[in-house]
Amino acid sequence: MIGDDEVNVNISKDSAFVPPEFGSASADVLGTGELLTPDISGVEPMFPHSTQAGFAPGVTENGTVTGGGEIVMPPDVEGSTVSNEPIYGDTGTATGGYTGGGADAAVGSGYTPVDGMAYADGSIGTLSIPALGVTKKVYDGETISNLRLGVAHFEGTSAWDGNVGFCGHNRGSYGYFAGIWNLSAGSKITYTTVYGTRTYEVYSVRKISKYEVDVLNPTNENILTLVTCVPDQAQTYRWCVQAAAV
Repeated sequence: MIGDDEVNVNISKDSAFVPPEFGSASADVLGTGELLTPDISGVEPMFPHSTQAGFAPGVTENGTVTGGGEIVMPPDVEGSTVSNEPIYGDTGTATGGYTGGGADAAVGSGYTPVDGMAYADGSIGTLSIPALGVTKKVYDGETISNLRLGVAHFEGTSAWDGNVGFCGHNRGSYGYFAGIWNLSAGSKITYTTVYGTRTYEVYSVRKISKYEVDVLNPTNENILTLVTCVPDQAQTYRWCVQAAAV
């Protein structure tokens, strides 16, 4: 039963979806994405509001759902700094990207460009979180493919010195950031690149508004910033873990 209509709905793998771009306007809208088996014609998906299937309201870049009203945001996290851009902003490219400043705003000793850092496998480094048993390669750009391979590096942030920004999923087969909100002060994180290996200690674990982009701003201090969606609150909040080099 969907609304007032009785329909036969396919709930097999033929109606499964590849999730939309991480951080895109449709990322938090149930049933959006691409069909896992798009070549099968006539399949009515399990979620009848898929944009691909033509059932869904359109989703615009600013988070407004056409035909379904606007997404209403709850009050901001206490003490947060709110900007006009989401932490996973859509820059109009396929990868989305960090829109809070990036390379143009990060000139000096606290910023390292990603140029020349790529290994043969395409990664730019390795991130290890021993307390969670996580060791994953880091790939530049928060694309769907990178988030499946490992940890994604926010394109606009530094890649070594200063504030290095990472994001990752926390559920499913690619949930490499699952449980980062359980890290405690002093938990160790290591980051290895062509420039060497640094060890960091966690000093902040907090829930922030998805609009609190200043956590990714450039710094002169060498820190890591890890960001992931808050399970079941992804439309509004992000978990943010920050660690300083020791």
